[in-house]
Amino acid sequence: MARVGLILGTPSLGSSGFPWATFFANILGSLLVGFLVGMGYPLSGGIRTPWLFWGIGFCGGLTTFSTLQFEMFQLFRMGRIDAMVEYIVASLMIGFLAIFLGFRVGNFFQHFVD
Repeated sequence: MARVGLILGTPSLGSSGFPWATFFANILGSLLVGFLVGMGYPLSGGIRTPWLFWGIGFCGGLTTFSTLQFEMFQLFRMGRIDAMVEYIVASLMIGFLAIFLGFRVGNFFQHFVD
C-alpha cells in the first residue's frame, strides 16, 4: 500500500523516463532498514518481532528488486542507456548512503532506549 501511494504521489519529473517512484521507494526502504539495524532490532532475540514486521514486512513490501530490474530493462529497450546507467549507479550508491545514514541515526537513538 505504501509503495502504491508513493507511486501515485510521485509526479512525473519530465520525459527522462527515470523511474523516480521505485528509486524513492528503494532509498526510503534502505534508510529505514539501516535505522532498524542501528537500533539493534535484527540482532536482539528479545525484540525480533519489530524487525520481522518493519524490516522484512514493511520494507520488503516497499522496496523492490524485480521492479528495479524491469525498469532498467525498459530504459535499455528505449535506448536510454545513459538513464539506465544513472539508475543503476544512483540506486546502489545512494541506497548504500541511505542505509549507512539510517544505521548511524538508529545507533544514536538506541542509546536513549537502552
